Amino acid sequence: MPDKRPDELPVITSMADKDILIVQTNTDSDNILERKVSKITKENLGFVSTDTQEFIRLDIPSGASDQNLTFTNSYDSIPHIVGSLRLPDDSQNIYTINFVNASPSGVKAIYSSTVNETGNILEVFIRQ
Repeated sequence: MPDKRPDELPVITSMADKDILIVQTNTDSDNILERKVSKITKENLGFVSTDTQEFIRLDIPSGASDQNLTFTNSYDSIPHIVGSLRLPDDSQNIYTINFVNASPSGVKAIYSSTVNETGNILEVFIRQ
């Protein structure tokens, strides 16, 4: 028997693919035969994300007007792609970004105009 109450146990914040949770149902039954012990895997939990995702952070070189990105992970179809540009505090220019030619293996980032300085960073979050 554990020496902690259930509300004192640590919170699970992540699960590895091969981790399991052990649960017991019908715990209030006086008949032990009505109680059931089961396992739960990561795939069984609807609230645990099994999505494939990655984060890409690249320095944008001066003179760039576009950049091809190759994903590290393998995706079954075109993933969701969200990106942003981080500009230095002293930047005199403003740029926007657009993603084109998306595929399961990569995407092309196009900048609104040629980047004229260094210190700009492209951040891209990819998720499927």
